[in-house]
Amino acid sequence: MMTHFKKNRKKRGHVNARHGQIEKHRKHPRGCGNVGDMHHLLFNKYHPGYFGIMFYCPIVNIDKLWSMIPQYVKENASADNITLIDGVLPPSQPIIVKTKLVSKIAEKKIKEAGGAIMLTA
Repeated sequence: MMTHFKKNRKKRGHVNARHGQIEKHRKHPRGCGNVGDMHHLLFNKYHPGYFGIMFYCPIVNIDKLWSMIPQYVKENASADNITLIDGVLPPSQPIIVKTKLVSKIAEKKIKEAGGAIMLTA
């Protein structure tokens, strides 16, 4: 069909040109491609919280780790009983740090002190 016979020719110049007052027929009204939650339903099912603002991860310096451990845990610590915490390590007492993210430098310092790192999801 030739262009000048199409119904839209009569609507040219009017505000909505047959596309409605609300939707307005814009190029990407709901984002480009697979953007947004509704296109990632199965991904969100198995990886909740991936889209949007990423998780908040506080920064803790290595020298502050030992002060985060409660006093009763420090008293019970021995060479056989290694302390486990979430978050300047004494060289005599190794610590296992349980965290989501850790820098390479922090990992190196913890391992030099005899400790270990447990990564969590």
